[in-house]
Amino acid sequence: MVKKLLSIAAILVAIAGAAFWASWKSHSPEAEPALAGPASAGSERRAGDLKIQLERLQEKTARRLKDLEEENRRLRKELALSKGGKGGPPAPAAEAVREEAALAAPGSGLNWSEFTRLVAKNLDLLGHAGIGNAMPKEAESRWRELYGELMKLSSRAKSIAKAPFFHEAIFGELTEALFKDSLDLTPEQLEKLREANRAMFEKLPERPDDLPPLERHRLRQEMTRQLWNSVEGMLEKEQLEQFGDVQEFSEMMFRHGKVYSFGVECNNLLPNIRNDLSLTDAQVEALDPAIASYLGEARRILERFGGTNEEIRKLPPEDRRRMEREFLEIQGRLDRQIIPLLTEEQKRASQENPPMIIQFEYGSSTRMYGDVSMF
Repeated sequence: MVKKLLSIAAILVAIAGAAFWASWKSHSPEAEPALAGPASAGSERRAGDLKIQLERLQEKTARRLKDLEEENRRLRKELALSKGGKGGPPAPAAEAVREEAALAAPGSGLNWSEFTRLVAKNLDLLGHAGIGNAMPKEAESRWRELYGELMKLSSRAKSIAKAPFFHEAIFGELTEALFKDSLDLTPEQLEKLREANRAMFEKLPERPDDLPPLERHRLRQEMTRQLWNSVEGMLEKEQLEQFGDVQEFSEMMFRHGKVYSFGVECNNLLPNIRNDLSLTDAQVEALDPAIASYLGEARRILERFGGTNEEIRKLPPEDRRRMEREFLEIQGRLDRQIIPLLTEEQKRASQENPPMIIQFEYGSSTRMYGDVSMF
């Protein structure tokens, strides 16, 4: 059984790496189609066909990854039961005892040394500009090595805690491994980072992983912003020069949920929400007026930040994040109208699944990305 677990873990790393690489290549600025300029009908059709093929590949990969993760969890439970002997507790109880022991331990037991080394070695790959179609083969090989190590740690962290991001020991070790050598932090700065993390966890709800999906997402975003502010505030001028790229990399690491980008002129927002929540025809009909109002609010937010998709893509990172927070606010209001319509079974399924995060752009296109949650 142990050999099978290791085999599944290796497959998970390979599939997740391929999925993420395809996602970055299709959604990096270099890969975005031009918004203006002559183009033949044939080239447009070819581009559309390639986009459809890529989306299908990403959906297939995401489904395969989810199946393997489920199998991995099942085998771990069986292994925990078998180690407890015939008279041991049932698998769910063994799992709960194991997680409780991990939470009480002074450290997570994860080895971050190789990840720390690879981050410091590959500083040139951490920024968004280093991840895209133009990456040379040598750089792509280094990126795959770094990403592969990260996925190994992700898989091991998920075997320790249901939500590793909210596990204080894992979060602390992860942030130290990420920032320590990449930013050349001094012992005093490291201690400030630890103090900031301790203060942040003291204010968390008792069971943050039990919050509604969108509230969990909001909390993760707020914790990430606090982390960035704490680190940026302690850095010297020379260290700040590297911080932007490391921050960009951490944003990818902390991403959580299925992120959709809908054109404000699209007509498939409600069908996607229906599929995500398994809504009935009656529920869809009741929701239709709220969706029309929601799209109007989204358009007004877009107009405040830019008049075209090109202007939106060129927004400074902080403006882009502020726009995304505003989209999250209006999605929260929509969620409060959806929840009363759901059955108890639908609510339970929604609670267990990663949240559907909705962003907007001009036009009528639909894109989905960010379905791999590492921590």
